[in-house]
Amino acid sequence: MGHTLSDWEQRVSLWLHDIPELDVSASSMIEQIALPAALAQYGQDRTPPPLVVELAGNGTGYYTLPGFDAETDAVIRVEFPGRQTPAEYLDAAMYGIGRDPLNVTLTKLVLLGVTPAASQWLRVTYTSTAGPPFPTEDPTTDTVPEGAFVFVCALAAAYCCIHLLAEASRDRQGSMPTDFAQGTDRATMLQATADRLTNLYRTFMGLPPVGSAGGVPESPSRPAYGRLAFSTGSRSLFHRG
Repeated sequence: MGHTLSDWEQRVSLWLHDIPELDVSASSMIEQIALPAALAQYGQDRTPPPLVVELAGNGTGYYTLPGFDAETDAVIRVEFPGRQTPAEYLDAAMYGIGRDPLNVTLTKLVLLGVTPAASQWLRVTYTSTAGPPFPTEDPTTDTVPEGAFVFVCALAAAYCCIHLLAEASRDRQGSMPTDFAQGTDRATMLQATADRLTNLYRTFMGLPPVGSAGGVPESPSRPAYGRLAFSTGSRSLFHRG
């Protein structure tokens, strides 16, 4: 079973040590900025299993791929004629994605130079980099695997830090209601925290570390919370005591 939107918001707040929401608003910053960006990035970074579909020939060069989105999906290979041993594949120059000439609102697989007959088959393999659906209060909407959930939340928390970083950088007089005297102090801390949170996610995804926190790999056996400089006596990310 997946997680509800409330579950996502709470886990992001936990990463930020901001359950009272003194610094990060769940309804605005997490829902509108951080979580959509984190889910989209996860869609780009994961390696989903390829989709394989068999299509009967129709005497034309235009074929509908079920669920295919030209913005996020890509055709890997086209086997034609299908159901042959050994398999024969079309050269990549012989197919692409284009508009149906009879209905330009439809995006279809376009074959160049071949028109499969009704007695022939195509076997098309394609993959998707679309992000998972945005969670709701219905847990069945969420498709992020349980093992990835906490790390995608860490990435969303990193995006919260980046969002706050812009405000902290402008706040040269320390007017933000926090316990830090200088805006530059907060900006430095936020950048370091964003790097650490991002690298927790990237380590889980098998990606190389980035940013100022990514120079020396940390022991995978070290507790994740130990990598973040949060005091257990603090009320939130910026408020001590």
